[in-house]
Amino acid sequence: DSKDRTRDFFWFDDLFSEGIIVLGQIEFQREILGKPGQYGVGVTWKHLDLPDLRFGSGTVGDYPYEDTGGGASKSDAYVVYCGFDQYLCVYSREPVSSDRGRRRRARGFGIFGRASITDGNPNPVKYFLSFGIGGDNPWEKRCGDTFGVGWYYNGASNEFGSIPRMRFGPRDGTGIEVFYNVQVKQRLNITPDFQYIRPGAGGVAGDAFILGM
Repeated sequence: DSKDRTRDFFWFDDLFSEGIIVLGQIEFQREILGKPGQYGVGVTWKHLDLPDLRFGSGTVGDYPYEDTGGGASKSDAYVVYCGFDQYLCVYSREPVSSDRGRRRRARGFGIFGRASITDGNPNPVKYFLSFGIGGDNPWEKRCGDTFGVGWYYNGASNEFGSIPRMRFGPRDGTGIEVFYNVQVKQRLNITPDFQYIRPGAGGVAGDAFILGM
């Protein structure tokens, strides 16, 4: 149910009155060359009123420009995505406890990634890609240090009309993040972090460099 009910008592008589959101996902585990990994694919579909990105668009050469957006809203949107994380190197497998019982956690490092594609309107992002590498310290295999390097890329929709183009300056966005988590003591970790972000809304925000600890 798409209605915001955080401030209301939930009544069943208006269930799905403002639209519906359906999400399905399949995940499975697979070992490749004896190294564990996890893979998944999913889809999200929304049926509710969302802003049409073509608002204010017109035909080049025509004056006055006519709105060819076909309405102020669109009622359907979808995202199809897949992702994975796969160990490349395993140092050891340690027993851990969870709500699913006892299992063995692999210590090592590997790669991860995700890719998705959307309808491109009303979704402002047409496609998304991410990739990275991370895990336990490969040089000090017995310590608790971890590291990660990640990258993402947002492909902007090409269906923005003149008004949202002028207001938001949509463009492809990208970013990277690098961190190293130092286990100083068993109960004390310090994590320096660096990020560079090129936002997809260039008319709202510029490139950013972020340092954190």
